[in-house]
Amino acid sequence: MPGPALISHSIVIERPAAEVFDFVTTPSNWPRWYPITRKVEMKRGVPGVPAEAGFEVDEHIRILGLPFTFAWRFSYVQAPCYATYLGRARFWGGLASIQYYLRPTGEGATATLFERRLEYVQTNPLSQVLDLLVVRRLFRRASQNGLAAMKRALEE
Repeated sequence: MPGPALISHSIVIERPAAEVFDFVTTPSNWPRWYPITRKVEMKRGVPGVPAEAGFEVDEHIRILGLPFTFAWRFSYVQAPCYATYLGRARFWGGLASIQYYLRPTGEGATATLFERRLEYVQTNPLSQVLDLLVVRRLFRRASQNGLAAMKRALEE
């Protein structure tokens, strides 16, 4: 089985880290900034608020025109600096983790350096081939475009 894929992007957002953290860790905001997310369903936790460790979310995404669902669980949250959540793709069984790293920057810490890291492994042969041919590029583009959309949403 191939090793895990790592997709990492960062961006400076002209907002304090706490504001960026609250926005990005509120699952109901994901469709506003992450382009392949269609909707999220809270399975455990309070809807519409920043996630805490133990929150569980189903994220409904669309890749290559096909719907997929990821079941995520926030495993560690340290506001406003770090959050990680672990997930499993329901249909094909892929495993993933996403980490957010936030660091205040700029004079008076009025801006935030935000980094999003997606690490995943495909667990069946067909998804491994599709990942190498096209899915990984789509995830890279979605990550990059998503951070730009988040920046626009927060700086408006």
